Amino acid sequence: MTARTRYKALGLQGRQDGHQDTFLKTYQFPVVAVASAAEQDTGVAAPAGTIQVVSAYLRVTTAEATAAAKTVDVGTTSGSGADILNDASVAATGPVGTPITAAFAGGGNFSYTLAGADFAELDAVCVVTVLAADE
Repeated sequence: MTARTRYKALGLQGRQDGHQDTFLKTYQFPVVAVASAAEQDTGVAAPAGTIQVVSAYLRVTTAEATAAAKTVDVGTTSGSGADILNDASVAATGPVGTPITAAFAGGGNFSYTLAGADFAELDAVCVVTVLAADE
């Protein structure tokens, strides 16, 4: 599920020749327990241009109880894997995480990485709102 707001009517559309448009968009994707500490590709495409994270959090419905380290990183497959959230604790239910505020180059898909391969219970949804530029 995504929501997209165009800023053209407000005069925030980027270049005046229409080749670049700035938009605010919200993405949601599942973050679930897997038996791997490797980066997990969500299959949800990230914007190709420069991305500025406006808001990001994990909505944890089932907290992780088994894993020794109960944290998650969220990023993109074309970035460091922790471009958006770094070490978000999933030891309790509810909204968690503080987004990283630096802008970064987009592309690839949104991804997440569990702190270890011993996760068993985690069930969450990541909600990310970005200000991005079509390029």
